[in-house]
Amino acid sequence: YVALFELDHENSRIVFDELHKQYHDRIGFYPCDVTKTDLIYNNFDKVMESHKTIDILINNAGIADDNKPELSVDINLKALVVASYKFIARIGKHKGGKGGVIVNIASTAGIVSGVLPVYCATKHGVVGFTRTLQMSYGLTGVRVLAICPSFTNTPIVKLTLNDDLK
Repeated sequence: YVALFELDHENSRIVFDELHKQYHDRIGFYPCDVTKTDLIYNNFDKVMESHKTIDILINNAGIADDNKPELSVDINLKALVVASYKFIARIGKHKGGKGGVIVNIASTAGIVSGVLPVYCATKHGVVGFTRTLQMSYGLTGVRVLAICPSFTNTPIVKLTLNDDLK
């Protein structure tokens, strides 16, 4: 079962509808603004009630807008930390769970510096948080890893490039 925690907007619904056609009840859409901690918690609780466990958490929310530093930190780092701790609290072996895996989507900007200081800082934070949280694997049974892709043709890259060209 795949639970999508995503903003409730038209594009999200289109993607979900396409996935639902193929995977039917093996996928669920949970509207969620990841800057709202209570929504993250409520959605985790809904998934746990209906499916009793969660095997893998993929933290993939992200923006690259250095003109909105607070929002960038809230989405790129804070939401990831909140979701990771909630996941571990629900499925960690030290809490009676079976353990699992957290995959944090960072960026090469989390390893080397780039042109967007706030974005780079948040992604450095993701890499550091991931490396440190992984150290508790023996206690929690939760493996934690980060994927650091380079430029990918996404709306974030298009917006950033367009803004830089202006």
